[in-house]
Amino acid sequence: MNVYLVPNLKKVQAVQAAGQAARILQANNVRVLLDEQLAAACAIAGAEYLPCGLCRRQADVIVTIGGDGTILHEAGHPGPDRRPILGVNLGRCGFLATCEVEQLEEKLSLLAQGRYQLDTRILLDASVAGEPPFRAHALNDIVVARGRLQQAIEFSISCDGIPVEHYRGDGVIVATPTGSTAYSLSAGGPILDAQTKAIVVTPICPHSMQSPAVVFAPERHITIRVGELQERDEVFFSYDGTEGCPLHTGSVVEICLSDKTVKIITFGAADHFQAIDQKLKNSNRHTNGRSFAMRKPTQETGKTKQERQQAILRLIEQYPINRQEELLKYLRTEGFEVTQATVSRDIRELCLVKTAAEEGGYCYISGRGDRARGARNTSRFETIFRESVLRVDYAGHIVLVKCYSGMANAACEVFDAMEWPTVVGTLSGDDTFFVLARTEHDAKAICAELGHYVNV
Repeated sequence: MNVYLVPNLKKVQAVQAAGQAARILQANNVRVLLDEQLAAACAIAGAEYLPCGLCRRQADVIVTIGGDGTILHEAGHPGPDRRPILGVNLGRCGFLATCEVEQLEEKLSLLAQGRYQLDTRILLDASVAGEPPFRAHALNDIVVARGRLQQAIEFSISCDGIPVEHYRGDGVIVATPTGSTAYSLSAGGPILDAQTKAIVVTPICPHSMQSPAVVFAPERHITIRVGELQERDEVFFSYDGTEGCPLHTGSVVEICLSDKTVKIITFGAADHFQAIDQKLKNSNRHTNGRSFAMRKPTQETGKTKQERQQAILRLIEQYPINRQEELLKYLRTEGFEVTQATVSRDIRELCLVKTAAEEGGYCYISGRGDRARGARNTSRFETIFRESVLRVDYAGHIVLVKCYSGMANAACEVFDAMEWPTVVGTLSGDDTFFVLARTEHDAKAICAELGHYVNV
């Protein structure tokens, strides 16, 4: 058997784990191949260093050492040299990886003996019309989403040429069953059995109470059409967390089931469901002898969630970052292996909001930081309100504040900071926040006061 080892050198443990994996495989009479470009950074005795294309052609199996992102990168390799992939997890969740570092001896021995199963995963093909046209395939998902802070974008969804959905929102995710536990899940989509052949379409922050995720049969052809954009609006196409291309008014993205597949090596029929149970539903308890959520950060485990979120807070202080995609690029530049879903969760957990930047435009700030607390002064309140709010109205004890898409959190933050004595509480969404006043008279007074700060 020939095994092509693909370590992600951005992971602190990758070189050590690759050496351990090679020794186990060699002890089982397995020929170990590595990319010749890694010869200096990952020197392993007895391994053969060849051009990566030759490694893929000669390999019977590919073993990735990193996280799910490493598997996605290898699965995205174009060409006919597709081999079954076994993922060794050095990341945090690792839904696709079926081997943990502490299981290397057991599972690589089983691999060498041929005692494993192949789990076939579907891919999506996507194309964007243009000159030249842009084409990509994805194991997880295709995403069409707005860029920097702006109003919600119009999207039209068709199935086999028949319109099925039209809404305003931040974007749309088209995911495979494999990708249903990634960005789609963060946006409220369902979890699908990995063996299901289906396509799930999940809207991102739709401005509608009736725009649920929809599951389509695999033979369907899905079309996403971008509505009319304003001069400064931005919309981007991406696949498996990789930036694809910018889109424009009327841009059309065609998505269908690919005739290619990816084979994931597993060691039990229940591996997918165990991953959901252990790594998603119960991530705050000890499983497989360790705790995924409460694990103490050490140098050996690579960059932790806490380090990543500290880096995010530092980056938004250093740079006027106004798009999730920008934050993703900065984090990857600093060596963090992250996806859009991870960044989206971090933004929510850190309570990041967008506000007007001093040099113009908008940028992220922390809703928990000093900059947000500084909004207590009236000047800051006025600035953010004038930039954020479209209109104010009230009914009974409730004041409704309608904002530009994505600005409601920032506006609500500065409203709360003013500590209104007649307010019981607030509730914020993407483009609207609600104020519960003590009495209807108080609601009317708040509405009148806020009206002074709204551009008309």
